[in-house]
Amino acid sequence: AIQKMDGANDKGKKNTKKPSSAALKVKQMKMKSKAKGDAKRTPKIEDRFFLDVVTVLEDGLATFEYYFLSKQDPIHRILQYAAKPTDSSAEAFDFLVPAEADERYRRIATTSMTLQEAEDLGILKSFGRLIIRPRIVTNSQ
Repeated sequence: AIQKMDGANDKGKKNTKKPSSAALKVKQMKMKSKAKGDAKRTPKIEDRFFLDVVTVLEDGLATFEYYFLSKQDPIHRILQYAAKPTDSSAEAFDFLVPAEADERYRRIATTSMTLQEAEDLGILKSFGRLIIRPRIVTNSQ
């Protein structure tokens, strides 16, 4: 579902060039203006961590929204905004980020660390993409 959405955004063109700094600034400004979050908890823009969140639903369809959280929030706090209230347990979801080298995704193992710590460790970037999908449970017997 994520690859289909990425493909729809590309409109059939495979762009191998890095976006220009002006294009990145425009994307960041758009994200800041459309992001959802609790402005009372994080009133200062410089304390906010912006994310492009793709939520994969049970039926395999994906939705995306822009969100902001405090840099001091744990990664799994995004579930308060992006998941259904009944499914807000971090253990029920996989948190994925795009891998830099190819089109695959990496799973974030520790979602209790703060967003600032994740950025410092190179796990997650402000204005980056975070994919949330229901964890696939397999019965091993």
